[in-house]
Amino acid sequence: MQHIPINLKAVIAFDEVCESIGREPEKYNYHATFIKRNDTQIKVGEALELNQPLAPDANSSPHATELSFSSEATAADEDVDLMNEPIWTGRYQFSLDQRPELPKIGWRAGYGRNWNSDPKGCTELLLAMRDTAQQYRVHGTHVLFNVLADSGAFGIRSPHPDGRTRVGTTAVNSKNGFIVLINEKQIVEIGDLQYELRFTVDPKHESAFQAEKSQYMIDILFMETPISHTLITPSAYDVTIGKWKLRKAAGAGSSSVIKAAINDSNKLVAVRTLTGGVKVYYDAELAKIRQLDRRLDGVQYSDKVLRLHEIIQPPDGDERNDTYVLFTPLARGDLVTKVLKDLDHFPKSTREQIFAQMIAGVAALHQAKFVHYDISPKNIGIRSLKPVTVVILDLASAWDVGDYHSHGIPTTPGHGGTPGFLAPEREVSDSWFGMPSDMWSVGCIGFDLFRGGRRWAKQAGWATKVGNPWREPLAMSPSDAKDHISDYGYHHERLSACKPDSIERLLARLLTLDPGQRATVQEALQHPCVKDNIEPATDANVGEKRSRSLQHT
Repeated sequence: MQHIPINLKAVIAFDEVCESIGREPEKYNYHATFIKRNDTQIKVGEALELNQPLAPDANSSPHATELSFSSEATAADEDVDLMNEPIWTGRYQFSLDQRPELPKIGWRAGYGRNWNSDPKGCTELLLAMRDTAQQYRVHGTHVLFNVLADSGAFGIRSPHPDGRTRVGTTAVNSKNGFIVLINEKQIVEIGDLQYELRFTVDPKHESAFQAEKSQYMIDILFMETPISHTLITPSAYDVTIGKWKLRKAAGAGSSSVIKAAINDSNKLVAVRTLTGGVKVYYDAELAKIRQLDRRLDGVQYSDKVLRLHEIIQPPDGDERNDTYVLFTPLARGDLVTKVLKDLDHFPKSTREQIFAQMIAGVAALHQAKFVHYDISPKNIGIRSLKPVTVVILDLASAWDVGDYHSHGIPTTPGHGGTPGFLAPEREVSDSWFGMPSDMWSVGCIGFDLFRGGRRWAKQAGWATKVGNPWREPLAMSPSDAKDHISDYGYHHERLSACKPDSIERLLARLLTLDPGQRATVQEALQHPCVKDNIEPATDANVGEKRSRSLQHT
């Protein structure tokens, strides 16, 4: 990342710093590593007119991101003699190859402090010298730059109440914490010094840089693995919606691709785009989303369900006619990618917490009188594994139970949901289903978490393709369906023979064929293995069976 002086005071302050480094190279050797000084001096006026893209430093890492401070002020009213003075020009830069002395604090910028006890002056980016800093209104440690948790974005904060710092039009001070450097280029004001900040990661090295940054966050900053779909360097091609920047795809919902988005306060959301289409359909969709969110207000465990954050609708006359629906929280991944693919790494206690929180999320939905309709591993979001925090995803297909006949929701065999997790009653023609169908799905996920994969949900000859032996008409051969149902009966009998308070016995209740005899969500909540595991544990080691088992992305 490059940090380039762009007003007169910043240009002069940079020259003063370069002169001091030249006079006392040993004293300022550390600070010189964060400065890229041009080889020859130029006139002040020329420095102020200089405004061209800077090529990446050939000696820097291809994975580096640099912060440069550059100058665009006009010299029209400045003293002619001053404009002809020769000065040193260049930029400040920092990257993961130029790490700060105190990584958890970050890269410190200012004129330094405690020089008598700390030869580095408690700073990396020396913006001004002590004897002139006051006239630039610069503090000893004026701002801090660092990599932010979860998103992996770079941010800036000031430890001072007055701040004297702005990113564009946004004030930076001790009250508002880190402000995300969200654009490829942006103006940063530090005291009276103005800089242009530029991200300079070569697109060819973007993947390698993000991998390096992720490992830096884990190994050096001791953070959890960042959210992979937010790891992207700002560019000129980023899509902006309102105050949000779209990032990578976070997953696929039942009707659209879900993307991650970030704002300048490091708030992360999941964004579903309703593109064009029939207005009546989307109006009904938005009405359902709002209705569910209203009903979830005040409901216990509603934090375990994806919540509506904002709806951004296009202004009149907008050609794209896209509506953006923003949800929180943004999950790190789903149960498949974060847990089931590496199940042996997770102790039973961690899996019990995941299972309990999933049931709590379903309980919130059922209390709001909604059936999820597609409870499956891809719709169980993992917000964190340190501590375990789970959220129910993809509410697009949820059904309002109050909208349907007292018998329930009409079945549509072969349509909707994930086959291997659908309750048998959903696969019967001309019938009805309701909340018990979600509980069967919960039982299927529980079986996969605690007993391994279910052969009775796999189509013969397709190791990874899920099927459903109760579907009408059959989606597999009659003999395969018979074998699968027999396999289900064998496992259900074994589960039913386990101790009453065991998780296996609860699975047997959840996987009961008769929906009227199936465990309700309230009954599941009272099970000892559930009620004691709903709230996230605070033990920092929770979730790990072997060292660094959670560092897989």
